[in-house]
Amino acid sequence: MRDAQEIPMCYPGKTVTPWGSFVCEETKPPKTWGKEWPLQVEVNPKALEGTGVRLRKEGDRIFPLGAPGNKSLSDYFIDKKIAVRDRDAAPLLVCGNQVSWAVGHAHAQQADAKGCEVLYTVRFMPGEQA
Repeated sequence: MRDAQEIPMCYPGKTVTPWGSFVCEETKPPKTWGKEWPLQVEVNPKALEGTGVRLRKEGDRIFPLGAPGNKSLSDYFIDKKIAVRDRDAAPLLVCGNQVSWAVGHAHAQQADAKGCEVLYTVRFMPGEQA
């Protein structure tokens, strides 16, 4: 784990980071909710207030969508058998030490957009870097 520099998330808009770009657009809910793409997530607008993008650091917590409670991000990654190199490389959408989205791995309960009349679609594009 490294010391993670946090970059404020632009919403709506584009946030360019050393790990890739995040594009955030206001959208309407889909007619049916299907499986999310690993590099895209629909987010409750309230979950974006005060968010930033960074890599993981000690103390990060996540309340995975559908789980009974929150846990440390490190424990979540271990439970899911995610390789250490992938854990260290996964960009996170965070507010403080609460993870809203671990790109490619987990979407958090507090960011769930189901039931919202307006939501944001956030896409991660790994090829577009600062």
